[in-house]
Amino acid sequence: TKITVSSMVGVNEKPRTTPLLNANQFRVYASDLLKDVYTNPSYLSSLPFLNDNPLYYDYNRFHNNNNWSENVYRNGITQMHNVSVSGGDNVAFYNLSVGYTNAQSGMMASDFSRFNTRFNADVELTSKMKFSIDLAYAQTDNELRDDGYGEGSQIISSPGTIAMVKAPFLIPYEYAN
Repeated sequence: TKITVSSMVGVNEKPRTTPLLNANQFRVYASDLLKDVYTNPSYLSSLPFLNDNPLYYDYNRFHNNNNWSENVYRNGITQMHNVSVSGGDNVAFYNLSVGYTNAQSGMMASDFSRFNTRFNADVELTSKMKFSIDLAYAQTDNELRDDGYGEGSQIISSPGTIAMVKAPFLIPYEYAN
């Protein structure tokens, strides 16, 4: 009988992201762009993200400093563990293996796990008759996030893309219809 155990643990580093404007820099950039579109200064000053009065009812919604990539990416751990028992003689041979894999990607809530087991046996009943059995079971759980651009007018749902285009002054968690 031979028993084999193997394990592997690794780290998936958070990806490097493009440096983006902070909330104050973005607010100045957006107001400069809007000056050319809205020539009436009173309209421009009425925009909620430009209202710097802390008593304004929507002040907290539009005066944050979020690095959206911090809410999307992370360091992840990958691990694989396997145990195998095999043996036999000139009449029968068997092998039983059990394994577990868990992988966290660099994007939050995009994980993979798998449990698998396998049993093989070969038995020589007579010199002319052999019997083999192979049983296997695997359970895979995969949580995969969209990380690409939509085509045409399709809504962009990629957290990585949204983290690069969403205004940094917005509140990070908000329920909306």
